[in-house]
Amino acid sequence: MYVVVNRLPLAKPLDAALLATVESELIPGARAFPGVRSLQLVRVFENEAIIIVHVESLELERATRDSAAPWFRQHVLPFLSGPSTRSVGAIVAGGPG
Repeated sequence: MYVVVNRLPLAKPLDAALLATVESELIPGARAFPGVRSLQLVRVFENEAIIIVHVESLELERATRDSAAPWFRQHVLPFLSGPSTRSVGAIVAGGPG
Protein backbone atom coordinates (compact mmCIF):
# COMPACT_ATOMS: atom_id res chain seq x y z
CA MET A 1 0.00 0.00 0.00
CA TYR A 2 1.23 3.48 -0.91
CA VAL A 3 0.30 7.03 -0.04
CA VAL A 4 0.44 9.89 -2.51
CA VAL A 5 0.62 13.37 -0.98
CA ASN A 6 0.07 16.42 -3.18
CA ARG A 7 0.80 19.78 -1.53
CA LEU A 8 -1.09 22.65 -3.12
CA PRO A 9 0.02 26.25 -2.50
CA LEU A 10 -3.14 28.31 -2.82
CA ALA A 11 -3.45 31.82 -4.24
CA LYS A 12 -7.01 32.00 -2.95
CA PRO A 13 -9.04 29.91 -0.50
CA LEU A 14 -10.88 26.86 -1.78
CA ASP A 15 -14.46 27.84 -2.51
CA ALA A 16 -17.70 25.93 -2.02
CA ALA A 17 -18.05 25.24 -5.76
CA LEU A 18 -14.65 23.54 -5.96
CA LEU A 19 -15.30 21.54 -2.80
CA ALA A 20 -18.63 20.36 -4.24
CA THR A 21 -16.87 19.33 -7.47
CA VAL A 22 -14.24 17.42 -5.49
CA GLU A 23 -17.05 15.54 -3.70
CA SER A 24 -19.11 14.89 -6.84
CA GLU A 25 -16.35 14.23 -9.41
CA LEU A 26 -12.82 13.77 -8.09
CA ILE A 27 -13.49 11.42 -5.18
CA PRO A 28 -15.94 9.14 -7.05
CA GLY A 29 -13.65 9.18 -10.09
CA ALA A 30 -10.68 8.10 -7.98
CA ARG A 31 -12.69 5.37 -6.26
CA ALA A 32 -13.70 4.00 -9.67
CA PHE A 33 -10.11 2.79 -10.11
CA PRO A 34 -9.71 -0.67 -8.55
CA GLY A 35 -7.04 -0.40 -5.89
CA VAL A 36 -7.66 3.20 -4.86
CA ARG A 37 -8.51 2.92 -1.19
CA SER A 38 -9.26 6.56 -0.39
CA LEU A 39 -8.79 10.18 -1.39
CA GLN A 40 -9.03 13.16 0.92
CA LEU A 41 -8.66 16.90 0.40
CA VAL A 42 -7.31 18.61 3.51
CA ARG A 43 -7.31 22.38 4.02
CA VAL A 44 -4.12 23.05 6.01
CA PHE A 45 -4.29 26.86 5.93
CA GLU A 46 -6.15 29.37 3.78
CA ASN A 47 -3.09 29.30 1.51
CA GLU A 48 -2.36 25.56 1.49
CA ALA A 49 -4.23 22.31 0.88
CA ILE A 50 -3.16 18.68 0.63
CA ILE A 51 -4.63 15.85 -1.40
CA ILE A 52 -3.93 12.43 0.13
CA VAL A 53 -4.54 9.25 -1.88
CA HIS A 54 -4.09 5.67 -0.64
CA VAL A 55 -3.32 3.24 -3.49
CA GLU A 56 -2.41 -0.42 -3.62
CA SER A 57 0.42 -0.18 -6.19
CA LEU A 58 2.77 2.28 -7.82
CA GLU A 59 1.38 1.35 -11.25
CA LEU A 60 -2.05 2.43 -10.03
CA GLU A 61 -0.57 5.68 -8.72
CA ARG A 62 0.76 6.45 -12.19
CA ALA A 63 -2.55 5.62 -13.87
CA THR A 64 -4.60 7.76 -11.50
CA ARG A 65 -2.11 10.63 -11.80
CA ASP A 66 -2.34 10.56 -15.58
CA SER A 67 -6.13 10.35 -15.66
CA ALA A 68 -6.57 13.01 -12.96
CA ALA A 69 -4.23 15.52 -14.62
CA PRO A 70 -6.84 17.07 -16.97
CA TRP A 71 -9.37 17.37 -14.12
CA PHE A 72 -6.71 18.93 -11.89
CA ARG A 73 -5.68 21.45 -14.56
CA GLN A 74 -9.28 22.51 -15.13
CA HIS A 75 -10.51 22.72 -11.54
CA VAL A 76 -7.53 23.19 -9.20
CA LEU A 77 -4.86 24.99 -11.24
CA PRO A 78 -6.72 28.35 -11.09
CA PHE A 79 -6.45 28.24 -7.27
CA LEU A 80 -2.68 27.67 -7.14
CA SER A 81 -0.08 30.30 -6.33
CA GLY A 82 2.78 28.12 -7.59
CA PRO A 83 3.66 24.57 -8.53
CA SER A 84 2.27 21.72 -6.49
CA THR A 85 4.61 19.11 -5.04
CA ARG A 86 4.04 15.37 -4.98
CA SER A 87 5.44 12.71 -2.67
CA VAL A 88 4.82 8.98 -2.92
CA GLY A 89 5.78 6.47 -0.29
CA ALA A 90 5.09 2.96 0.92
CA ILE A 91 3.08 2.60 4.11
CA VAL A 92 5.34 0.84 6.60
CA ALA A 93 3.04 0.94 9.66
CA GLY A 94 -0.68 1.53 10.11
CA GLY A 95 -2.78 2.46 7.10
CA PRO A 96 -6.31 3.39 6.15
CA GLY A 97 -9.04 1.97 8.32
